[in-house]
Amino acid sequence: MTRRRQPGQRLPAPAAPEPSPLPVPEPDDEVDHLICVLRDQLRRTDAFVTSAEKELVESWGVGGDDGGEGEYEDDDDGIQRRRMRVEYLVEAGKLAVREAQYTGEQLAAELAAQRRDA
Repeated sequence: MTRRRQPGQRLPAPAAPEPSPLPVPEPDDEVDHLICVLRDQLRRTDAFVTSAEKELVESWGVGGDDGGEGEYEDDDDGIQRRRMRVEYLVEAGKLAVREAQYTGEQLAAELAAQRRDA
């Protein structure tokens, strides 16, 4: 027999997938270091966006057979909490994209400096 959730019991938040750590480059190679940082920032961005997408699907019942909201979201607090979580994930994703853009600019500047020196 399966256990049923009691009314008022909250479900745990889904955990974002943890990517495997990237290898750390040698400290003297700035380009390799910036590329690793850029990859890490893009992976973080992908994790935030994927989590936000999952929250949207669960919150608004997209793809469910009943066409409505989930059974555990029949109160306004649950809906508001999910919307705030989506807002947080989207904002974190935007910040991660900005960090990746900044790192990309640093990488371009470093490559331009190396070309001038060569």
